[in-house]
Amino acid sequence: MVNRKNRETDSFTVSFLDVASCGFGAMIILLMITKSSAPTTLEYLEDITPAGVVTELQEQLFEIRGETTILNRELNAKHEQLSAMEDRIARLRRDLNDIEGQFSTTKELSDETTDEFGRLVLAQQSLTEEMQRLLANTRAPTTMPLAEFPLTVSTLFL
Repeated sequence: MVNRKNRETDSFTVSFLDVASCGFGAMIILLMITKSSAPTTLEYLEDITPAGVVTELQEQLFEIRGETTILNRELNAKHEQLSAMEDRIARLRRDLNDIEGQFSTTKELSDETTDEFGRLVLAQQSLTEEMQRLLANTRAPTTMPLAEFPLTVSTLFL
């Protein structure tokens, strides 16, 4: 008996059977807490059959294809109009460049003509002044009647 008294008893030892029974009990409690019910329906479908849905979608597809055909024709027409307008713009720009070249040439000629005209006016003015100075120094000729003027054939050719 002495041996038994020396041996201490552990009050905290747990056996495998105790652990397994606690785990199974916890599982049963969890299953009871969570409600297991049939799945709920999120969306109710009316009397639409899959063939009806396919037919409806095909009709929408044909309608969309028709619209895209029309839009493609309109797009092609707009592209043609755009290219015609671009050609017209290019032609008008060439015409504008030609006209600007003619204008600059005409302006240069006009400037030269104006300068030349100014020089001619100055030359005329200086000649007029010179002529007035020369006429002031000379007397006015006296006029003779034609009968008194001795003209003969020999004097004309000499």
